[in-house]
Amino acid sequence: MLSYPFSYSEDGDVLFVRYFRNEVYTVGKDSLTLRYRIDFGDRNLPVLGDDKDEYDALDLFRESNGKASYISNFSEDRKYIAFQFLMSPEGVAYAVHKKGSDSSRVFRFSTDDEIVSINTYGGYCYVFTQNIKGDTMFYRLGLSDLMNYDNDR
Repeated sequence: MLSYPFSYSEDGDVLFVRYFRNEVYTVGKDSLTLRYRIDFGDRNLPVLGDDKDEYDALDLFRESNGKASYISNFSEDRKYIAFQFLMSPEGVAYAVHKKGSDSSRVFRFSTDDEIVSINTYGGYCYVFTQNIKGDTMFYRLGLSDLMNYDNDR
């Protein structure tokens, strides 16, 4: 099993997410190949030069307002691309994109508990939360249901 910043695609490729760069790479035997560049539009965090590290980027993110970055728990299957990310100042968010379409959705889950992690596996989104007592809960949501969810209901 791989852990962040690495993951697998459904076709078995090893994927690498570069901290604060909004880029996802395919890991080859001796190379990294850019697979996706995530564009948050006007919420993109400015790209720092190669002389800066993730701590510099984290400082910049903390000082920013209205920016999005720090992609984690990246998942890709034959239908969807999904990942967790941070929005400043809102916190943890989750994005789902239906491949082969212009259809993308961003979600912020409303809970009194702390969102620990949002993961995707087998066509489902798993939201893990923890309350002040340390109790952990998880919620399983279908990706197709999320894509069809009407926020105005």
